[in-house]
Amino acid sequence: MNSSDEDKPSLSRRRFLSSGFMAAAGAGLSTQGVLAAVTPTTKSDEPNLDATEPFWSEHQGGILTPLQRNTYFVAFDLITTERTDIVKMLQVWTTAAANMTAGQTAEPLVQDGSVPAPDSGETLGLPSARLTLTFGFGAGLFIKDGKDRYGLVAHRPRCPS
Repeated sequence: MNSSDEDKPSLSRRRFLSSGFMAAAGAGLSTQGVLAAVTPTTKSDEPNLDATEPFWSEHQGGILTPLQRNTYFVAFDLITTERTDIVKMLQVWTTAAANMTAGQTAEPLVQDGSVPAPDSGETLGLPSARLTLTFGFGAGLFIKDGKDRYGLVAHRPRCPS
């Protein structure tokens, strides 16, 4: 390893997610996106990298859990016209999120090498470090340009008044 390699930041699961979800969304579903990273201004104690936050529980992980050291926000504009595309995307993202919060790869790696693996494996052996993922949608999921985009207007949550 040369000195320039020592200056490169190591690949963390969160860095993988920040680039991986952008790439996956672009490849799997036509979207336009923006990524922002937020790091707390106060230095917290070193995180327990072996700790995990449950993906499946009474409350959504990341909402009532203690503040985490880093936060990434990714925003996409859905440009598909098909509701089935949204359903498929959420099914894939849910499976990947559940796996990654447990410290596993997003999808199982191919063992025989006959097909490229869907996950690069760059985070193999790294703990989940309390990783949580939260998916949320804005009003554009329901109405855009005055149209019920995906037949969901009747299911739109009411805004508190």
